[in-house]
Amino acid sequence: MARLVSIHEPVAPGSPTTRWWWSLPVAARRSIRAGLALLIVLIVSLATGWATARVNTEIGPHKAVIHTTASNDIRVGLGPLGSVVLDSPLPAPLGIQIDIHEVPAADITQDLQTQLSANLNAYLQLAENPEAAIRGPRDALIRDVLSKAAITFGFSVMGIAALRLATGGHARRTLANLLRRPGVRPLAISVAGVSALLLIVPLLRAPVEGARRISALADTPFADVGVVGQLGPLLELGADAAVGQYTKTMDFYARADAAIAAQLRPAPSHVVYRLLNADGTRGKAVEASGDDIVTAVFATDLHCNIALAGSIARIADAAGADLIINGGDTTTNGTSAERFCVDAFATAWKNYPVVVSDGNHDSTTTTAQEREVGWHVLAGEALTVGGLRILGDIAPTITKLGQGTFAKREESKPEMAQRLATLACRAPIDLMVVHDPYTQRVPENTGCAPMWISGHVHRRVGPEIVPGADGAQVRYTNASTGRGLKDDTVMGAMGSDAEITILRFDTKHRSPIDYRVVSIRPDASVGITPLRPYYQLLASEAIARVEE
Repeated sequence: MARLVSIHEPVAPGSPTTRWWWSLPVAARRSIRAGLALLIVLIVSLATGWATARVNTEIGPHKAVIHTTASNDIRVGLGPLGSVVLDSPLPAPLGIQIDIHEVPAADITQDLQTQLSANLNAYLQLAENPEAAIRGPRDALIRDVLSKAAITFGFSVMGIAALRLATGGHARRTLANLLRRPGVRPLAISVAGVSALLLIVPLLRAPVEGARRISALADTPFADVGVVGQLGPLLELGADAAVGQYTKTMDFYARADAAIAAQLRPAPSHVVYRLLNADGTRGKAVEASGDDIVTAVFATDLHCNIALAGSIARIADAAGADLIINGGDTTTNGTSAERFCVDAFATAWKNYPVVVSDGNHDSTTTTAQEREVGWHVLAGEALTVGGLRILGDIAPTITKLGQGTFAKREESKPEMAQRLATLACRAPIDLMVVHDPYTQRVPENTGCAPMWISGHVHRRVGPEIVPGADGAQVRYTNASTGRGLKDDTVMGAMGSDAEITILRFDTKHRSPIDYRVVSIRPDASVGITPLRPYYQLLASEAIARVEE
């Protein structure tokens, strides 16, 4: 007697795998097919995103175009000078092509010396920290790959859904019947093949021949770099001097970091100190411990000295910091090419939240770059970061090398100071951060902000205690971290002290506790001041216990 068989069930399943498949519930088979289809679409989408990725960016002072290849290496095209080739860290056969183009034309108001100086600094910073210079373009390329993959995936899924809707849920059967028609299958295979070739062929590159290694780079991060063309002889001529400078700089900061690790220790986790009365005199004794104490590392006027980024992180590590505060002037000229300065600091400080009050050398471009790397930019509203309620704002002026200083907005420094002082009285804050100390001077201190800190003048001022109607205020100006003197270079070993201040706060009593100054000296030694409270207790007034 014949047995009725469902049209969805094979009459005589053969292999165990086939029998297992048809033994599954219909819903399970549909879920597996849908999952496999989505996986295939995802793989094809990522491949399409990779094949079509292209980014216009800056590397050092140059414009650059980065796109993906299937050459299994990283090639940097330098025009008539030749190319630089290095092994790709990506899985074979993935590679990257970087075409370096011209240096963008500078503002016509800049003199030639200023333009050349800015470009030279960009080249030197690129040599000191190539990883930071590549980080921004690398992230942009990844975003381009993922965004194009997401678009391809979305359109593919919508296409599949539309096909199922149009065929009443019988898309596979409809496609199978369509492919059985004469000429349809070869046409489909041809279209698929041509589409694949259109994606793959532009990625192919001929193998590089004649690449030479530069002997002077043997003990540097560039040891495996191959050079093609006229660039090779040029590098051979200048590599010894460049490597010597690079080695000297790296050795300088390695010795400074070792000194920081050997000398700097966290402050005691329990402290007894005196609050300040409104008239600036010593008030009652209180204690703070544990989570009530917040430690901040304060650096300012970095001016693209990216070699210091790691040392500041070492100070934060050794001090047990909760956050890093950047007092502004992160860059020198606020250009888009200086993005790698922001990236270098962000990479070194990735373990800490960073608060920044942009200075007169930071442009709106700089502010956008800082926000992109996740920094908390003070812009007239109080932020809570690392346990501190912090208020501040961007400097009201902008300084361009060779051009002078101009207003960023229709607000003077005294007006900004008064506005911030008024805002501080509307809600309790722990700290005010501004770049310019002249924007922390108000005719009458209210004391609503218990501490104001700043930079800008490249020398340490204070701390000074200013009486106020609602409480005394501590004002402190940090010396330059990027380099102490205004005429000091921002590259290589230092010619003057770089200063970083460690600040501690009591969030329970909303009061600053004490500070220490860390100085990195021109001989790579490190000076650390004793832990200093903001009042100076006489020996006879030492606190024996906490007053009730």
